[in-house]
This record gives sequence, structure tokens and C-alpha cells, in this order.
Amino acid sequence: MNKRKFSFIVILILLLSGSLVSEEIVAKSKISSVTIYPDRATIIREADLTFGSGTHSVFFENLPVTLIPNSLRVSGKGTAVVKVVGLDLASQYLEFALLPEVKKLQAEIDALELEMSKTVNRIDVLNSQEKFLR
Repeated sequence: MNKRKFSFIVILILLLSGSLVSEEIVAKSKISSVTIYPDRATIIREADLTFGSGTHSVFFENLPVTLIPNSLRVSGKGTAVVKVVGLDLASQYLEFALLPEVKKLQAEIDALELEMSKTVNRIDVLNSQEKFLR
């Protein structure tokens, strides 16, 4: 079963004194606010990150698959000058469910679908026998 996982990449250039160092960071973000509209919702995630001088790529993983790419916004604030130079959304297709709960539920669904198929087949056989006996 293919599952999709979205992540987006924010590339920040911190204009600080010192040498440029390229670093990749996986941010642990938290939802800080939610606004519900009749046709959509605005969800704001925040991550507290500390950077040295240089160029940094920040990854936010496990975002909802229903995320609208054109709705992504990013900003940075702090004591340093921050310049956002890019934003990219990438899909990752997974071969299997990552969470054990999802695997367990999928196994239960598969077992129930098999049982349902057997029941439908049994009903078809009984209907055929009834038709034959008439």
C-alpha cells in the first residue's frame, strides 16, 4: 500500500558575520493556532530553531497530504537578519505504513475485506442453488 508523506523545505540564508556553513535541519514543529473557515482551515506551525551563520535548509516532515502547495508561507524572526530564498514542497511515497497502529488497522481491514468477499461468494452460491431448485 502506497502512503504519501509530504515534507517541505525552507532554505534560509542568515546574513550574519562569519563564514558560510551549509547545514540541513529537520525541524520539530508544533501547531500554534488554527482558524476554521467554511471551505478550508489555516494552520500555523512554529518551530524554535537556532542557527549559526551561513546557509541552512530546514525540513518540516509529516505534513498532511491534503496540504495545498500554494498555501505555504514561511517567515523567520529573531535577533539576526533572516532572508528566505526558497520554499519547496516534495512528496515522498512510502511502501508501507510507518506507524504500528496503521499497520494493525490495515491488517484488520484486509481481514474484514476477505471475510466480506467470502460472504458475498457464499450468498451467490446460495442464490444459484435457490434458482436451480425453483
